[in-house]
Amino acid sequence: MTHNGAFKKVKSGNFEDILVIERGIPWQRLLRDEVLHYREVLYFLTWSHIKARYKQTAIGIAWVILKPVAAMAIFSFLFGRLAKISSGNIPYPVFVYAGLLPWLCFAHSVQLSMNSVTKNADLIKRVYFPRMFLPVSATISAFADFFVSFFIFAILMAYYGQVPSYNVFFFPYFVLLLFLFNAGIGMTLSAINVMYRDVELIVPFFLQIGIFVTPVIYPVSIIPREWGWVIYFNPLTGLIEGFRATLFGGHLSAQGVLVSTLLCFGIFTAGLLFFIKTGENSIDVH
Repeated sequence: MTHNGAFKKVKSGNFEDILVIERGIPWQRLLRDEVLHYREVLYFLTWSHIKARYKQTAIGIAWVILKPVAAMAIFSFLFGRLAKISSGNIPYPVFVYAGLLPWLCFAHSVQLSMNSVTKNADLIKRVYFPRMFLPVSATISAFADFFVSFFIFAILMAYYGQVPSYNVFFFPYFVLLLFLFNAGIGMTLSAINVMYRDVELIVPFFLQIGIFVTPVIYPVSIIPREWGWVIYFNPLTGLIEGFRATLFGGHLSAQGVLVSTLLCFGIFTAGLLFFIKTGENSIDVH
């Protein structure tokens, strides 16, 4: 039996307390009562994601290092050496790796999150916990790879003699924005995927072309001024520019930070509300 509500004990005269399942609870109560009550479930779901991902692979956790390093090497050769894309005063391998950090974290988070509900349908139908924990735990587990990759990035910066700027204190804030963006997109796609399995086919295609319409391998400055505003409709543009500004210095636009903040918080809130309204109910009939 499944349900979509919170547990509540009520008194019944001289009888024992009765456990009542309240359906359709408001999202505020879901966050206040359910998330805090079941927070250990979120921890175990996240840990299971991390353990299962590389459990049966030949080189295990080394994939976390190999993927961004291989991508950096290929892009550095094709776009840095052959295409001669300028990265200013920053060595191109360091420049492109700084863009790959948030991009790969986003792509990995989306791939894990969009299937998180459908792959755990049997668990959902047997045990109650806030279903939003499934895409959120997938998002959190993707950040385990992000922090390992960042350690390699620190080594790369030291190798090229790059010293972080004083803006580096803002770096955790952009990591938080990246998490909110990833979680919002993940909850939205996981809910839609329950109803329309086409998502599993469409998303990989958009991820393949998405890296080229996001300033991962090139700076925003190479885009003609009359078209430069278009790229900022992609929230990852502001995040990647923020990552680079905090790590390498340069102008950290207050307006750009505000836009990124509003977009990421807005996407997270919209994704959460959409998942609660759609994803929490649709699994019962699929």
